[in-house]
Amino acid sequence: MNYSQYSSGMLSDSDIKKLISQKEIVITNYDEKNLTPLGYNLTPTEFILSIKNQLLVKIHNEELEKYCYIEPNDTVLIMTREAIAVSKNIAGTFHAKVGMVSLGFGHISTTLDPLWRGPLLISLNNPTNKRLKFTLAKIKKVEGEKSEDIDYTYLHKSFITLIFHKLTSPTLVAHDNKPGRFDQLTHVVQKQVKPKGWRKLLFWKRQNQHFANLKDLIDTIGSIQYTQSNININEDLNVEEFYKSHDNFSELLKFYTDRAHATTSKIIYNKKYGLNILYTMLGIIGLILIGLLIYFAWTMGVKKDKPAVVAFFALLIPLVATIIYPYFSKLIKLIIGRKEEI
Repeated sequence: MNYSQYSSGMLSDSDIKKLISQKEIVITNYDEKNLTPLGYNLTPTEFILSIKNQLLVKIHNEELEKYCYIEPNDTVLIMTREAIAVSKNIAGTFHAKVGMVSLGFGHISTTLDPLWRGPLLISLNNPTNKRLKFTLAKIKKVEGEKSEDIDYTYLHKSFITLIFHKLTSPTLVAHDNKPGRFDQLTHVVQKQVKPKGWRKLLFWKRQNQHFANLKDLIDTIGSIQYTQSNININEDLNVEEFYKSHDNFSELLKFYTDRAHATTSKIIYNKKYGLNILYTMLGIIGLILIGLLIYFAWTMGVKKDKPAVVAFFALLIPLVATIIYPYFSKLIKLIIGRKEEI
């Protein structure tokens, strides 16, 4: 490859195509629709890990859309569908899409090292005080030649742009980052600290075991050998082997991600079930307290014709009702399914 035909700087779509044909850039799950005049748009898998909750985010599959919610002031780590491989002369930078930022998501900015080989782990944050909808894919109806031949296909939605750069001179040292940055995930997913006091009552033993299982699953995914651990900067990439490695990785990632989602659902269920019990107990106590106040107001005020006592209880009862109202409100939302994702 004669690099003299390229000056250093950002690569256009035609540059990227040329370097792909010359195997200096490799993009798995390549879709020309994601190629922009200046870069390539990346799409998410269902591996979306919340840093705040240390859980995989729940994925919703509706009739025409696949999406999830990113909670207020939370950051998620998203594994991309694409794996990238670049030569020692190519680097990259990641940039947030205007459409994503306009929805309220934070700006994304990080780098792609020369000689990178593997999938990518991208962080996305929600700095707002409300839940933000993150769309993974739209579902498109495809009609065949016959009227009854109808199929559905996913159109994966991109969320970040990778801009490739030609270096002034090739790198002399290979990076030591692991593909997919699962080394970073192991620091995020930790065994939960055992709570004290009343929180022990909320099925903590079972919930803690689920967290441990989730950590084991993610550690297992991270232990998958994607490419050779020691990259020789003078050795050409075996593209066929790279594609084969990505196919195997994708299958294993989906398998373990499905298991991790199942574990996450159990954790959320345990939290929701425990909160239901807690709110129910507090609600019952509140109702009993209000009932007693009404009883005392009647017997000590109304029957004995003491307006001052009646006025006192007339002020006290609404105050108590105001205090216990949030518990009733949360209980009702949990029961009817309007509670935000935990």
